[in-house]
Amino acid sequence: MKKLIILLIGILIFGGAIATELPKPASSQEQSLDKVAVVVNNDVITNREIAKSMIDAKKTLKDQHIPIPSQNALRKQVINNLIYQHLQEQLLKRSDITVTDDDVTNAIDNIARNNHLAVSALKVKLAEQGINFTKYRKTIKKQVELARLQQQAIGDKVTISDQELNDFITTYNRQHGANLDYRLQDILISLPDTPTPKQVNIAETRAKDIINKLKAGESFAKLAAANSAGQEALSGGDLGYRPLAELPTIFVKYVKSMHKNEVAGPIRAPNGFHILKLVGTKVRTQKLDKEQIRQFLYQQKYQDQLQNWLHKIRAEAYVKVM
Repeated sequence: MKKLIILLIGILIFGGAIATELPKPASSQEQSLDKVAVVVNNDVITNREIAKSMIDAKKTLKDQHIPIPSQNALRKQVINNLIYQHLQEQLLKRSDITVTDDDVTNAIDNIARNNHLAVSALKVKLAEQGINFTKYRKTIKKQVELARLQQQAIGDKVTISDQELNDFITTYNRQHGANLDYRLQDILISLPDTPTPKQVNIAETRAKDIINKLKAGESFAKLAAANSAGQEALSGGDLGYRPLAELPTIFVKYVKSMHKNEVAGPIRAPNGFHILKLVGTKVRTQKLDKEQIRQFLYQQKYQDQLQNWLHKIRAEAYVKVM
């Protein structure tokens, strides 16, 4: 439950974390914290903002028992996340998107319901983690705003036709292991929409280097936190348990033949090179219905479009790391 609530408060990629207060620094440290670390269009990210996000990221990793990467590797991940966050917030300011107090209340009601909690119990859980409920509401409001921005940008591009759904169900029912759920970890070395041969070679080399580190016994979760461009990076790349229907098609042929703790990759996909680890499997007791499969297919397409859109807005922006 603790892990789930942490995820819901938006500490991970593209969400606004509930900022941790930094200890009061000496005057020389104060000046260093206020220095500009990154320029994002007409906006800046300071060392202070990065330091707060580093504390939040370390807490998230610690709470999930994931080894913390090196300071430099984690800082790069945090900066990358903050750049995407600032770019989306800039778009929000220019949009007509509004989120009311009732919208925030409804979102929190849904979070509590999905965790099988009353809102009062959710407040207690948050308090146990040292999270102020007023700040929590502000974070949820920002997440709802960002979700609406993303939906506005890519929602119309994602559709699932009845024919596509029926074709998938036919194929899925023929697959070995269709009654199993697979728990996977994933490391993504991303590529732009139209990568150059040089970019592909660099990404593939980086992915192969990670494979070699895994073979040498390094932690998959730690390497994911340090290197993955996926949204689950600071969860150690953990995708959770998913049926084959919910996995990208390109993963399925590898996953079906993998054994527990086996690693596969690098796997070339439209968004980059993936490295997979099969953590385990379990028999699914409930059969997927059409609407569930439609939602899985929609989420696959939506996430692909989201990644493409995020890469696009970054490519079009002026970003300079100092």
